[in-house]
Amino acid sequence: MKTLLAVLAFTGAITTTTATATAMEWKDIRVGPQVLLGTSGFEPGAFAEFTWDQFRLRPEVFIHDRNRPAAGVSALWQLPITLLAGHTLHLGPRVAYHNGDDGDDPRGEISAMAIYNLPIPPKPGDSRHNLELIAAAGVVDEDGAEAAFSAGAGYVFRF
Repeated sequence: MKTLLAVLAFTGAITTTTATATAMEWKDIRVGPQVLLGTSGFEPGAFAEFTWDQFRLRPEVFIHDRNRPAAGVSALWQLPITLLAGHTLHLGPRVAYHNGDDGDDPRGEISAMAIYNLPIPPKPGDSRHNLELIAAAGVVDEDGAEAAFSAGAGYVFRF
């Protein structure tokens, strides 16, 4: 429950910060499915991405071993590095609430998330479809802090 409250507080803080930043220009909304595999197990899910300039807010929901969904949120910034045309790399903090492996053993995670975006087809100018390669590393609260890693991929549709 503490982790869920922390996720909600973090989302509220980011939303308030971005809403008051007058220099930031609204870009787009992106949605899609994702699949992550790591120390928290196999987690299929869905996400939405709200982008302002170089900043991206990314709430997500996923299923892990149980019928109830888990949730997370990331605050990502596009790194100012030169990549292939249309490709981007975003990096930032992530807070997640996972369902546990054993019975009802929910746990919180704090991690750094990196997302590499590739346009589909490789037509950088106006592709509304992207593939995301996702990686996260941090700590999970499971009877004390333990290392947490996950990697996966997602499909993105940009409105």
